[in-house]
Amino acid sequence: MMAPHLHPVDAKEALVSGPEQNALGNILVSFLMGGIFVGVISDWLWLIGKGLVRMTSPSYI
Repeated sequence: MMAPHLHPVDAKEALVSGPEQNALGNILVSFLMGGIFVGVISDWLWLIGKGLVRMTSPSYI
């Protein structure tokens, strides 16, 4: 049995808990997903602009 002072931080002592913690997690995930999406789109636009991606079938077929 562990001593009471060795327990993890109680929910009462947490900086943010309950619905607020869930909302902050949702905001974090939405910003993360938005950043990944914008990064992928901008990479594709950069590749298309540089001419590294062919939009038509290759001429050797």
